[in-house]
Amino acid sequence: MKAFHFSLCVLLASITLPTWAESDTNPTVENITAGALWRVQVSPQRLFSSNFGRVIEDIVSAENPGALDKLDKFSDALGFNPLTDVQEVLLFGDEFGDDSANVIARLGATSGNLAGWFLAAPGYKSEELDKNTILHSFIVEKKKGDPRLWCTIPYDQTDKTYILVATFDHDETVNLTNKIIGQGSAWLSSPSSEGTFLTLRVADLSKAPLKIDSKDPGAAVVKTISAVSLEASAEADTLSAHGEFTADSPARAEQLQQLITGLRAMVQLAAMEEKQDAYKEGWKAAKHDHEGAKKAAELLNNLTLDHQTGSSTLTANFKISYDALVALKNEIDK
Repeated sequence: MKAFHFSLCVLLASITLPTWAESDTNPTVENITAGALWRVQVSPQRLFSSNFGRVIEDIVSAENPGALDKLDKFSDALGFNPLTDVQEVLLFGDEFGDDSANVIARLGATSGNLAGWFLAAPGYKSEELDKNTILHSFIVEKKKGDPRLWCTIPYDQTDKTYILVATFDHDETVNLTNKIIGQGSAWLSSPSSEGTFLTLRVADLSKAPLKIDSKDPGAAVVKTISAVSLEASAEADTLSAHGEFTADSPARAEQLQQLITGLRAMVQLAAMEEKQDAYKEGWKAAKHDHEGAKKAAELLNNLTLDHQTGSSTLTANFKISYDALVALKNEIDK
């Protein structure tokens, strides 16, 4: 009988221990978004504390002198600055519909007046998850069916930061909130490099609401792209981007490389032809078009492509200095 009890205990342990271990697994961006059709991760704080962020601010101020003042007033009302205080924002969904997005955001040391703003939302309701966390919900108007958004703002005791969780599903919001309350949110701050401010993943591009005209050059090849990933980084004086495009087959990936290479050559050829046309048709009228084509050609010179034989993935890398980016912007504005 003792041997039977011992065997039974061993059997139960073999069943339950893996389950306990699995539930204790620390969350990561990858396992939180497992099965998602798309995900986007943005770090506003990392972006706007970089030199590239200052370039963006300069451009915005030049285009709209009062924009930064308006942002300051909005930040005062909100209780925190959404550009410089918010550390990470993760968005993901299992479809591209308006009411499929899930949001997890590290707000920083304060959640400001956000919970108060929820009170003013249409159809507001609330319930307590625990003594420190309220589950808010309200109707998102002007969306099909007036869906209800469920939000919480739990506090991560370990990292001393507030987290915004928002989804269109009650149970999913509660589940994500409990993970953060129990295991923290440090996993959310895991960029590929210190300068990475944006990552994007699309698992199945065929489901994206893209309008591709079948008559456009290369449209048939573009439709063979099954997945896309992109990372953008702001270094000391350079903006860089790394992209990976997964096609249906190695042959399609090679064909996509040839398409992009051909299009780049066509743009460069157009720049040369427009320079000749400028002399024929009148310099002033054609000079602007020529300079625009020339800048586009120069921009494409910063793009490199790589495809390994037998691989279904095409890799693209792009780099441009902030000075060149500003010069391009000024040229376009002329």
